[in-house]
Amino acid sequence: MNLSAKAKDVRDCVIKKVVPVTVAVAGAANALMISAFATGEDASGGLDTTAITTSMQSSLKDLVTKAGVACAAVIGIGLSIFAGKWLVTTIKNFFTKVAK
Repeated sequence: MNLSAKAKDVRDCVIKKVVPVTVAVAGAANALMISAFATGEDASGGLDTTAITTSMQSSLKDLVTKAGVACAAVIGIGLSIFAGKWLVTTIKNFFTKVAK
């Protein structure tokens, strides 16, 4: 298996894992926001904005954390692939020059 096929396999694996997690996190954040709006009413008929903003802040922090981890994983895998390619090319060029 050549390097581009391995890169495509890694990309497909990351997409299969990152996309569902991102969708699940977004769905959970949406459900939490709906829940906060539904239970945020007090006896006077107004909304308890403190509970809503607290819930939204914690949901957003969780979402950003998971998105950051996913982005870092994709960037790390990409950099590893290019670093491996550069290393193999450098070693190949070195031995080609030594052989001459």
